[in-house]
Amino acid sequence: MTERTVDTPNGAYAVIDFGEAAPSTAAHTSAPGVAALDARAPRAPLGQAHADGVLTSDASTASAGPGAVTTAADGADRRPDVVLLHQIASCAQVWGTLGPALAEFSRPIAPDLCGHGRTRAHVESVGHLVSDLPDVFAALDVHDPVVVLEGEELLPLFGDLAGVLGATAVVVVGPYTWKRGEEAEADYDEVLGEGSLDEWDARNDMFATGVQAEYEEFVERRVARSAADWVNDGVEPEQLRAYIERQLREAPGGWERAPRRPLVEEALHAIGGGPFGLDLYDRLSVPVWLAVGTRELEHAGVDGFVAWGETGADRHVSLLGGHLSPDCFDPGPLADVVRAALAATRASVDTRP
Repeated sequence: MTERTVDTPNGAYAVIDFGEAAPSTAAHTSAPGVAALDARAPRAPLGQAHADGVLTSDASTASAGPGAVTTAADGADRRPDVVLLHQIASCAQVWGTLGPALAEFSRPIAPDLCGHGRTRAHVESVGHLVSDLPDVFAALDVHDPVVVLEGEELLPLFGDLAGVLGATAVVVVGPYTWKRGEEAEADYDEVLGEGSLDEWDARNDMFATGVQAEYEEFVERRVARSAADWVNDGVEPEQLRAYIERQLREAPGGWERAPRRPLVEEALHAIGGGPFGLDLYDRLSVPVWLAVGTRELEHAGVDGFVAWGETGADRHVSLLGGHLSPDCFDPGPLADVVRAALAATRASVDTRP
């Protein structure tokens, strides 16, 4: 993998390009506006998500690897692009396990969104969460991507991902609820409703600040508390550490944890306007795959997701042995869901006039 910075009018975006793990990536290392950082840095471990601050709930190649899906681009084979987007208060590190698995047959990239992780934006706002991404992907030469989301949380902000990012399909990893309407809204309010932000902050030190001398102690404390949370069962301490450290950035007099509270509050307000649950997918004009984690999922949830998948040819449900966040899933079966989305959408992309 390669970590890059992409200059945009709103500042420098940090992007993990997992495609560097695939053969022959030269076509993507010289895109305008992109600077490579630590081109051969070791693969960063996957980080912790829901219990530690997440509010929830192509490289050109002649030998693309087993099962690769390629398409013609300027007369050469090109691995299809996969864009990995984290939730509010998460970061690109959450894709650290899935990304390398996807690199076997695609070019996966994962940006830190505006105000998150290592991205340094001039203006941190919900509007820039959406509006900055086309500049990032243009600099990275991303075309017709399958967009993979950590949960459904971002969908109210983006609306139609096909129009905003040119998505050909959407894969939602760990959708939170199988309900619709008022029932789905009630599920949302239970986790992200009024007063929830204070509870999440108290539990996870979401908006922590400190002097440099307190940095290591804070990281160690957060790793220990996160490792003891049941939602992180099976996540290695090194993975938790990498996730937490990616969120800590330099601040006057020391460090602070990103994102800042005003951005999170603004995002929650926008997301709270709905729609919620399965109603979100009715707004999308592209095929949707739901990678549903069945761990702790009651039978009604399994039945609800399966029933939704039977309502249209462009709706697909995969029941996997995960929970909600990507680090709870076996990367192999999860990558197969993305592979299926790529294979199903590639023909329509290749035949566009």
